[in-house]
Order: sequence, then C-alpha cells, then structure tokens
Amino acid sequence: MQSLIHDDLTVIIPLYNKSETIERAVRSVLDQEIQPNAIIIVDDGSEDNGPFKIRDIQTRHPAIKLIEQENMGVSAARNRGAMESQTPLIAFLDADDEWLPEHTSNLKNVISKNEKADFYCVPYTIDSPEGGLEPHVSLPDTFNGIIPNFLRTYSDGYGLIHSSSVCFRRSFFFDTGGFPEGIKSGEDIYLWLKSGLEGVGAAIKRRTVILHKDEIGSIERRKKYVPYHVSYFTEHLNDYRKDQITDIINFLSKNILLQWAAAKIEKNRWQRNILRSYVYELNKFQWLLLLFSELIPARFFEMIRQRRIRTRLKN
Repeated sequence: MQSLIHDDLTVIIPLYNKSETIERAVRSVLDQEIQPNAIIIVDDGSEDNGPFKIRDIQTRHPAIKLIEQENMGVSAARNRGAMESQTPLIAFLDADDEWLPEHTSNLKNVISKNEKADFYCVPYTIDSPEGGLEPHVSLPDTFNGIIPNFLRTYSDGYGLIHSSSVCFRRSFFFDTGGFPEGIKSGEDIYLWLKSGLEGVGAAIKRRTVILHKDEIGSIERRKKYVPYHVSYFTEHLNDYRKDQITDIINFLSKNILLQWAAAKIEKNRWQRNILRSYVYELNKFQWLLLLFSELIPARFFEMIRQRRIRTRLKN
C-alpha cells in the first residue's frame, strides 16, 4: 500500500515572498513517514530569497521541482503546479504551513478505504498567539469514510478542509476547473463548495496539519474584496438542483453571518453593506437581523469571538 503515496502523490506548494517559512514547509514534506512521488514548488514572482533557498534544497533532494513564473496570484500558482504534476493524486500545502510526519500515512488510510471519493479532507490545528486552536469538525472522532453531505458537514465545522490539508484526484480537480484565478478572497471556499456539489468527498478525523495563520492578511482582503464564493453561488443558484440550492443557501447564510461579525469588529462598514446585499437575496429574515445588529457595539461581537477561540483551544 505504500506505493499509493510514493508512486501516486504529488505535493504542490505555491510560493510568494515566504522566505522565512518555506524551508519549514518543505522540510515537513521531506520528513513524512511515506515520501510522495514529487514536490512541485511554484514561485509566483517572489521578491525575496525564497526561490534561492529552494534551489539549495534541490541539490540534495531531486524529487523537488521548482517552477518560476511572473506574479499571477496563488490560484494560478496552484493550478500551474497541478498542470505540471504527473500523478493521479495531488495534495496542496501553503508555504507558511506544515505537515506532521504522519500526514501522508493519514492520507494513505483515507484514500485506500474510500477509493470512490474524488477529494479527501484532513482536519488541522491552527498555531496562534492564544495557543493551538482546533476548529470544529462535525464528524465522529474515529471517522474515516465518505462525507454524507459535504455542504452541511462543512457548514457545521470549518475545520474540515483547508488548502494545506486537501488532496484531490487530479482528474477531478481539472473537472471542477481548479482554483479560480484572478480572485483575491474566497477562492478556496468556492472550490470546496464546487467539489462538494459536483463530487464525492471523504475525510479522516485525525489532525496532521498545522496552519500558521496570517490574520492581518485576512483583514486586508476583507477591506477590499467581496468573498468570491458568496458572489458566485448567490448569482448561480439556479444552476443547481433544488436540494442543493437549499444546502447552498444554508451554508452562505451562516458563512456571511460570521464574515459580517468579523467586519463589524474591524469597523469595516463597506463589507458589511456588501454582505447584507447578498443576504437580502438569500434570506430576508437574516437581512433584517443584520440590519438591526448594526446597533450593537462591536465589543459585543469581539466578546463572542474570544469565547469561540477559548472553546477551540487544545487541552
């Protein structure tokens, strides 16, 4: 069974100005219990010495391939890595995150047990100033199987999937169209929802990925951009079956509420107004709720956020 990973898996790492963390990410792949077939690093026009560090590691590890391109965005870098891959399975890892040594063994277990799945989800831990956070995953503790309803499960626990923990069958990845390029916010969630609506997802509930989250970057994106998954699926609801439309509306309504609360804390009136306009198309009652919530002080939502963080801290 070891050949399932060693022969069939390529790891894709997009790189842009992450010279301080890229070595940690690559080392975490090189330290895996089961080595992948290849590691493709796509440098998206970095202006630091990250590519130089990769070329140095390459001299000792021929499985690493470095591709350099002009800056086109993280989605284009990920898609380029997928196009350059030659294995039936592809997994992604961001340049500032890392895998625990047993991550590929974890992937082997979920893939071998769920061969009919199109994509595979592994939960993760977030390294934060408050400590190790474990985002909720709405699955039993020993779960290893097909996700019964991906959108509902994901809506109930965002710890299910991330760009540093997901693995795709390469053919299915291209069937979905891959990551949408030229998008600044929400491109990941768009692909997760599209994959869940058009394919079969499987998961194993064992956390073997560590995220080192850049909250500042998230705040800056919220100041400038509408989340793509919100705009796309609101505008394309009629492309889906009635039961899927219900799941999409339920997911977006809950997701927008969380994003609106974050924008409230950040005093980002522009995004709050944009999000309310989309909620109006989806859920009139929630639109009224958000309208009245403008009267509530931001510190109230910050208290709720801090409470959520405490409940997610590792023991």
